[in-house]
Amino acid sequence: MKKKKSVKKVWKLILVVMIIGVAAYLLNETLVEKTQVTVYCVDKTETKLVSENRNIKYKDTEDLMKKVADELKKDPKDKSVIKLIPENVEIENILYNQKDKVVEISLSKDFNDLSSKEKIFMTSGIAKTFNQFDFVEGVKFFVGEEPMKNENGEEIGVITENDVITDTTQQAQEKKEVEIKLYFTNEDASSLIRETRKTIISSDEKTEKVLIEELISGPGIDGKLISPIPKGTELKDIEVKDGICYVDFNEAFKTNHVGGSDLERLTIFSIVNSLTEIEEINKVQFLIEGKKSEIYKGHYEFDKPFERDDSIIKK
Repeated sequence: MKKKKSVKKVWKLILVVMIIGVAAYLLNETLVEKTQVTVYCVDKTETKLVSENRNIKYKDTEDLMKKVADELKKDPKDKSVIKLIPENVEIENILYNQKDKVVEISLSKDFNDLSSKEKIFMTSGIAKTFNQFDFVEGVKFFVGEEPMKNENGEEIGVITENDVITDTTQQAQEKKEVEIKLYFTNEDASSLIRETRKTIISSDEKTEKVLIEELISGPGIDGKLISPIPKGTELKDIEVKDGICYVDFNEAFKTNHVGGSDLERLTIFSIVNSLTEIEEINKVQFLIEGKKSEIYKGHYEFDKPFERDDSIIKK
């Protein structure tokens, strides 16, 4: 008899647990909102953004932001398009600033390794995705903890619906004329002389990159000027951060230099003085194959940024 009562108690307990579980599930479901959102992907030609609709469930605004971010990382339903965010780039943090009605998104530092086109698509696609909500007036991006900057080292700021780029075909065709100032040596290699030239660059090109390429190509029609850049020098990479331009050359920049303190000085400041003509560049840090070198050719410390030297310029 006692055994039967014990079994009944167990079943009652199981029934109570089941009722509580069902009640909790139903209560949880009543707290969940369901909506359809539009997320953006990239077409196979990598020239424009395309949209996809996704159904998601969320509990509150914060949860909605995170769920939308998750959708952007997923593979598209349409196999003919490419997902917006590459595998190596992560959305590290996302915050809705209710006061300013701005979504603040922090991306991993791998974002810096993307091409200009990939950066444009990714930021535009993310911004367009979040700007679809009535309570959002813009998106502000960070890379790590630092505000995202453009190719000229300027903070991008808040991206609104009107700022996004959905088709790079037209943008790629946009050109602008820029004036650059280059420094070459005079005939007796005793000082630097400035040569000013105008060149056409596309809107997604870095001015500092074009400047160095022009400097490597040598002086213009004036046969009295000489380039102090060693033969075989190639630009590997260039980046401006916090007023410092990090310019990375191949090994030939060092090994092919003939040496001598005077020529070494002319080579260094031909580059430094040319780059610091760009307003946002104050100093130049040289790299060889991506690494700092303690010395260049034996006369100058090479692992610290160089400031401009006007004393070497012939007026």
